[in-house]
This record gives sequence, C-alpha cells and structure tokens, in this order.
Amino acid sequence: MRTINIKLEGEAVDYRQAAELAKSKAEREMPEAMLIAWNDRQRDIHSPSCLKCEIRNEAGWEIYGRNHGGCLRISVNDDDFVFIYGTL
Repeated sequence: MRTINIKLEGEAVDYRQAAELAKSKAEREMPEAMLIAWNDRQRDIHSPSCLKCEIRNEAGWEIYGRNHGGCLRISVNDDDFVFIYGTL
C-alpha cells in the first residue's frame, strides 16, 4: 500500500478538515477513489467501528482497509488522522 504523509503546522485540524484534505488528495491520485477505512486518533474513533482488535500490533480497522482493496493510505499530522482509499 502506498502512503502519503500530510503535515499541517500552525493550526488545529479537526476530522472534517482532515477528511476533506485526504479526499482531495486521493481523488488527484486515483480518479475513482473510495474511502474504505479511517481513524481519528484525537477522538479515539475509527471506521469500521466494529473492529476493536489488533493483530500483530496493527489496528483492526487498518487491516480491514488493506484487505478490502485499500491501496492508498493518507496520514495527516503523523497519524492523527488516517484514511485508507481504494478504487471503485
């Protein structure tokens, strides 16, 4: 899976802002980008939310994203927010 790291300094970023930025970047990289999984470390929530496990020190939501077609991982501010995208 390819990873893109985005670092925003000097301003507080919330989930909505991070998601919009990640979506814009993903759509430039892959015209038919589809969000598969995400994590908001600040609020301690993720999707799919039913996955609370870790496998080999990797979060269940991230494994889900990779195993369901995720090919682009976008990290905002050192994993404060992570978005995994695949294609339609």
